[in-house]
Amino acid sequence: ESATQLRLALTTTDGTYIMDQVREAFDSARNALSTQYSGAYIFGGTRADTNPVTATSLADLMAAPAAGDVFQNASRRTAVKLDDNLTLETGVLASDVGTDLMASFKRIAEYNAGANGPFNGTLTDQQQTFIQGEMQNILAAFDGINAQVAANGALQNRVEGLVKSQQQKADYLSQLIGSIEDVDMAEAATRLQQAQNAVDVSALTFSTLSQVSLLPFLR
Repeated sequence: ESATQLRLALTTTDGTYIMDQVREAFDSARNALSTQYSGAYIFGGTRADTNPVTATSLADLMAAPAAGDVFQNASRRTAVKLDDNLTLETGVLASDVGTDLMASFKRIAEYNAGANGPFNGTLTDQQQTFIQGEMQNILAAFDGINAQVAANGALQNRVEGLVKSQQQKADYLSQLIGSIEDVDMAEAATRLQQAQNAVDVSALTFSTLSQVSLLPFLR
């Protein structure tokens, strides 16, 4: 929706309207990157207990030395071990998808507050050239975010397939435990322990995957 409004803003020379749309787009981006699921910030990486975006307004963004300085997410993404041979990084870091976007917002805010601003009323030719260039940068950044969402959708499908496979294994092994009879007791005890261990591992894997923060969020 924010991207659509910005595209509409490109068709006007009303500076006041354009700045209103820029502020709304900033708020939408900040709110999205501050999303929580079950109390955890899903774009915070391994630092899930802290809002990854410190700027709450364009003024805060202007005050930062650089756009990247408004992010305080971890440098590592969350990861989940699917089996002995496969560990997947999940989630997206706010700084990875948001830095270019915030850089454009910062440049617009600084221009608006500078000698060539403000964007108020009909734009001058110089203002229009500048704002159109930055609007295109913002739209490109939104497209990049959409690509990240699509990539995580593919990851979700892969992980959900593995979850289903693990659950099927757990069901099979549960049946195997129930079918042990009329065999040597020592052998039965060994088979039972091996099967129970496998069930426990499958159950733990299923539980871990179910708690991966981005998967429920992207459904």
